[in-house]
Amino acid sequence: MITKVFLDTNVLLDVLTPGRRYEEDSRIIFDQIRLHHLEAVLTTQSITDASYVIQHTPGCSPRLFRESIRTLLRIVNLEPVGAFQIQDALNDEAPDFEDLALGSCAYASACEYIITGDEHFLCPKGMQVSVMTPSAFVEKMRGKIDL
Repeated sequence: MITKVFLDTNVLLDVLTPGRRYEEDSRIIFDQIRLHHLEAVLTTQSITDASYVIQHTPGCSPRLFRESIRTLLRIVNLEPVGAFQIQDALNDEAPDFEDLALGSCAYASACEYIITGDEHFLCPKGMQVSVMTPSAFVEKMRGKIDL
């Protein structure tokens, strides 16, 4: 059975902008997705948020970003952050609204893991999805898939 993962925006940025903390491990994860060893979910919000960051990061190319996203859309499942996810985030009292909405999306998409560079990522109460950094996920998966 293929492991299904939810990718936080910062994992996308890890592969699009050089010199980020989890760049190498995030590239390994994307390689495994490309090889169909992992199934991945990314939100439409993550793509628009990453676009904003790329446009405001010196040395990053908006043209290269668009090419990368076109390629990425062939290998990941793209999901919207919809009304149900927003409602889940509103119903939870935790402070990070964005994490809650994305965590609800991961749960609704039946993902086993949320991969994020945010070590304090929160899912809404009652929505159990394991949260791991790219490095922790790569280490956990070593031996289970061909890394």
